[in-house]
Amino acid sequence: MADYGPIWREPGPGDETGVRREARLKAGYWCFQLPHGYKSHKTKEHGKLMLRHEPVASQIQEAIEGYAPARKDISEKTSRFVASSPAPAATSL
Repeated sequence: MADYGPIWREPGPGDETGVRREARLKAGYWCFQLPHGYKSHKTKEHGKLMLRHEPVASQIQEAIEGYAPARKDISEKTSRFVASSPAPAATSL
């Protein structure tokens, strides 16, 4: 019978970090690098919270919202192109 002792290991600090990160994500907190336009604010109750960093956040929001209508036009054009192009011939093996 094989000895599995060397393969198994005790959980280490890295495993605990992953468990804690997963718990924070499930609780609704952000655990990664902050997106552009946000800054962190430390509180006693919740630890670090994500807050908007004005005026950068407003500029980014305006740029994204301005792009949204154009995105719809692009997707419609792509859909029409795919629908109008002939389907590739099925190849037999």
